[in-house]
Amino acid sequence: MKRLVLLLVIAGVLLGQGSALRARATGDDPGPVYLSQNAVTTDFNGREDNMGGLAVQPDGKIVAAGAATGADGIQRFGVARYLPTGTLDPTFGDGGRVTTLIGTISSSATAVALQSDGRIVVGGYASDPDGYVSHGLRFALARYLPDGRLDPEFHHPEPWTALTDGGRPGMIRAIAIQPDDKIVVTGDDVRTSAIVARYLPDGRTDPSFASQGTFAAVARSVLVQPDGRIITGGSVDDMTGDAVINRFEPNAARDGILPHPKSLDFASPDALALQPDGALVAGGETHCGISYCFGLVRYRADGNLDTGFGRGGVASTSIGTQAFVRAVIVQPDGKILAIGAGMPDRDLDFVVARYQADGTLDSSFGAGGLAITHITSQGDLPVGAVISGRNLIVGGDAGYGGPTRSTRGSDFALTGTLLPGVSAPAATTGSPEPGSGPVRPPGPGPGANVASGAGAGYWALAADGHVYPFGAATAFGNGTNGAVDLEPNPAGTGYWILNGAGAVQAFGQARDLGGINAKSLTKNEKPASLSALPNGRGYWIFTTRGRVFTFGEAPQLGDMSRTTIMSPVLDSVATPSGKGYYMVASDGGIFAFGDARFTGSMGGQKLNAAVQSLVPDADSSGYWLVASDGGIFAFDAPFRGSMGGTKLNKPVVGMVRYGDGYLMVGADGGIFNFSSSAFAGSLGDKTPTSPIVAVAALT
Repeated sequence: MKRLVLLLVIAGVLLGQGSALRARATGDDPGPVYLSQNAVTTDFNGREDNMGGLAVQPDGKIVAAGAATGADGIQRFGVARYLPTGTLDPTFGDGGRVTTLIGTISSSATAVALQSDGRIVVGGYASDPDGYVSHGLRFALARYLPDGRLDPEFHHPEPWTALTDGGRPGMIRAIAIQPDDKIVVTGDDVRTSAIVARYLPDGRTDPSFASQGTFAAVARSVLVQPDGRIITGGSVDDMTGDAVINRFEPNAARDGILPHPKSLDFASPDALALQPDGALVAGGETHCGISYCFGLVRYRADGNLDTGFGRGGVASTSIGTQAFVRAVIVQPDGKILAIGAGMPDRDLDFVVARYQADGTLDSSFGAGGLAITHITSQGDLPVGAVISGRNLIVGGDAGYGGPTRSTRGSDFALTGTLLPGVSAPAATTGSPEPGSGPVRPPGPGPGANVASGAGAGYWALAADGHVYPFGAATAFGNGTNGAVDLEPNPAGTGYWILNGAGAVQAFGQARDLGGINAKSLTKNEKPASLSALPNGRGYWIFTTRGRVFTFGEAPQLGDMSRTTIMSPVLDSVATPSGKGYYMVASDGGIFAFGDARFTGSMGGQKLNAAVQSLVPDADSSGYWLVASDGGIFAFDAPFRGSMGGTKLNKPVVGMVRYGDGYLMVGADGGIFNFSSSAFAGSLGDKTPTSPIVAVAALT
C-alpha cells in the first residue's frame, strides 16, 4: 500500500493526522535533524500507490498525482488534493481522491501542473495494445476541473476520456505551463530518445511548435523562462546519467546545449529552478567516491557555467551511502532549497538541504544545513516539493522499498515544516540562535489560558512567581516561589497563579476560590495546571496523576484517578462551553471528558521530546499539541507552523491559543507566534529571574 506523504517543511507538521516535524538530538552533536517521525499518508484502494508529481494552488491547497493501483490490480492515474492543513479536501473528487484509467491496460501519472483558471493538468503514460511496439506506452494527458471531474472540454481524439498522443510513444516525465496556458511536456520513448512537445491549452497539439527529439536519451525536467524559451534537463544515456541541459526558442528551435564540461561531475538533473536574476539552478547527483551525493550546478543568465558556485560550479553534499535531488526551490532571499532522498541509515529518507547563494550549506537551517524526514523503515522516496504559504511541502512515496520493504507497497506521503527566513507579516524574537528560527507572523485568540479583554497581549510566568506582561496584558502581582501555572479571568482583569503545593493566589478581579490541601496529594503527585470556567466563577486544578479538583461552580466531569497512567499529566484546558476539559500527558496521551472532543493522540508512539501543552483550536473541532523541541502535532486543527527542526536555546515549556493560531514560550522567555494576530514582544536577550514555566494570553 503506498501513501501520499506531504512534507510541510514549514513548520514541521502535517495537520489533522497527528504528524509533526521534530528534532532528534543525540548528545552534544545533534547530527541530522529529523523533521518528522510521522507523515500524512494516503491510500487509494489498499494496494500500491506511487506519487509522480506535486503542485500548489494559489489558495494553498496541494495537488498530488501519481499511480493508484485498484483492487483489480490495474494502475490508474491517481490524483489527490489536500487542504493547507494536510487533510484531504472533501470538495475534490471522492473524499479528496480521483482515479482515471487511460488506455485499455493501465496508466500512470508522473507529473502535474496548474493552468491559470485552476484546471489541473496531469501527464504520464498509458499502456495499450496499439501503443509503442517495444514497450506499449504512449504519452498521456488528462485535465481535471477544480472539483476533480474530468474536463469535457479537453481534447480527446481517442475513445478515452483523456488525451493520449497516439503518435508519440513513451512517457511524459515533466510538465510546465506557459503564461498563456499552453502545456509544455518533456519525456522520452523509454530511455532511448528524449522529446519536448507543446499542446494548446485545450490539449490539441500546438501547430506552431516543432516538437523536438533525440536531444538526450532520458528527459527529466522542464521549465519555461519569462522570455518564453524552454529549458529541459536530461541525461545523455541511462547508464551513467550524465547530464545534458538544453534550451529551446519559443517555436522549438534549439537554442543550444548549456556548457557542461566532461570534468564536471553532475548527473541526472531531475530538477530545474530559475533565480530572479535569470540564473538557472539544476539539481541531480554527483559522485562521492563510491557513493552518490546531492548535486547542484548553476548557470548564469547568459548560459555559461557559474564557476563561482560551490566548487567549480558544483555544490555537492554527502548524505550517507546514496543521495540525489528531486526538486529545487529558490527562496526570495536567494537561498536555495534542494529536496531529495538520502540514505543516512539503511533506508532512503526524505532530505531537505538549504544552501547560501554561493552554494555553501546554510548552517542556520536544520543541523548544518540538512533536515531529514524518516517516515517508514521500508524506504521513502520524495518526488517533488512546493511552498504553500511559509511552509515547504514535500511529497513522495512512503514505503517505497529497501531491505525491509513492505509487501503491500507504498502510499502517497506528505510532510511539511516552516521555512526559516521566509518572509511573513512580522517577526518575533526568542529562543532560536540568531538566524536559526523561522520568521513568523504576529498573533491573539481564545482558548486555554486566553482572556477576552481588549487588545492583544499575554503573560509569561516564571518559576519564582514573577509575571512578565506583554502588549495590553497587565501585571496584577507576582506569585510565590514554586509557581507552575497562570490562568487569566475571562475579562483579562486579573489572574490566578497555581503553585507546586496546590495553593492558588488570586490577583486583580480574579475570584479567590481556594486551592488544594497539600495533604490531599499522594506521594510524587503534584499540581500540574489550572483551567477556569468561561464565566470565571470556578476552576479546576489538575494533578500529574490525572486527578481533578473542583472549585467554585466548576463541575466534576471525571478524571484518571482510577486508572494508572503511563506518563504524568502536564497540562489541561477547559472547553469553551465549560462543560468539558482535556488533559495531556508528557507521552502525548490525551484524556477528554464532558463535551471535549477526542480526535487523536500521540500515546503509544515514540517521541523525540516530551509533550508540554494542549490547545484547542478556535471552533473546538480539534487541537494542537506542542513538544519541548517545538514540534507541533495537529489533530483536526489547521497547522500554523512549528519550531521543529530549529535549534532552540531553551526548550518550549508552554503554549496557548492566540487568535487563529497559537503562541509558544521557551524557558528563557522567548515567544514564538504562529498566528495572524499581533506579536507583543518577548524577553529577548533579557534573562528571566527564574525559568519560565507557563504562558497565558489576553485577547
